[in-house]
Amino acid sequence: MSVRSHKSGFTLVELLVVIAIIGMLIALLLPAVQQAREAARRMQCTNHLKQIGLALHNYHDTHGNFPYGFRLGNIGNRDCWFQRILPFVEQAALQDVYEECIRTPTASGGNLSGGYSYVYTVPSTFKGSLLGGAVINIFNCPSEPNSPGFCRDNQVGNYLLCNGADFFKRTANPSQSTKGMFYFESSTGFNNLTDGSSNTVMGSEAIIRGANRPGHIYDAGGYWQGSNHGEAFFSTQQAPNTSLPDLIVRSDTNNNECTSGDWDRVAPCEDVGYDDNNSSGGYRNSARSYHPGGVNTVMGDASVRFVPETIDLGTWRALGTTGNGEVVGQF
Repeated sequence: MSVRSHKSGFTLVELLVVIAIIGMLIALLLPAVQQAREAARRMQCTNHLKQIGLALHNYHDTHGNFPYGFRLGNIGNRDCWFQRILPFVEQAALQDVYEECIRTPTASGGNLSGGYSYVYTVPSTFKGSLLGGAVINIFNCPSEPNSPGFCRDNQVGNYLLCNGADFFKRTANPSQSTKGMFYFESSTGFNNLTDGSSNTVMGSEAIIRGANRPGHIYDAGGYWQGSNHGEAFFSTQQAPNTSLPDLIVRSDTNNNECTSGDWDRVAPCEDVGYDDNNSSGGYRNSARSYHPGGVNTVMGDASVRFVPETIDLGTWRALGTTGNGEVVGQF
């Protein structure tokens, strides 16, 4: 009498059930994995701002005040806080090259003057060594999808310093009521932070909006070589990640930068032309980030806090000034 052998295995129904269960597990776990990755990126961003805050403090310890926001003039004098703190973020060699570029004639024989960027006018020996294409990682947020960005061979990054609670003023010192820590030829010290260093915003985040193009240098996020038009600063006039447009300069009168199809627009903006005399109010960048719900912010005491985009606007504006005596609530 023969015995029939029976082979065990999955039926089609069982296989489909297993596949469905695996799909459900993936659907449940994937958001958690993405959230964990973003949490890690946000933590790294926090560390970057902490290093920038400590660099600003070390500059203060050395010079008796924080670096000026920006300067105007020729022969390389259109720099800002970014170039001043390079030695304090382990980039002394890069600053040495920058200073050498100021003193060195261009390839065409002229002096470095009148340019908005010091890199594209300097000899190729410098452009090809340290300045051109140089990336300082702590100035880029790991959540930024367009990082690292470049504009006229200069790094474009994600961190700006606070010019106050009003429009960016290109030349005149702002009034006390809207003054932040960094502005035209500022020399802010701890003695000026009468609201308390922990109640004063020092810096925050920006989004790279127009990098990786040979020209059109404005509205590029943290573009520190265009600081005299406000690209290295933000204002607390509007809430973080506001839907209201940033007010930026137009670098080409024949091309509206905010609607140009060849420029990757990821945040609202509005061209105000060359408003160097602040005839229409001035320029304005708001703090922006890719972190869900808010922005990382470094305070005057170099602590870093995550500020929600739902923060009370009055509180946010009070945090942007140095000495108005406001009582800052919880945020």
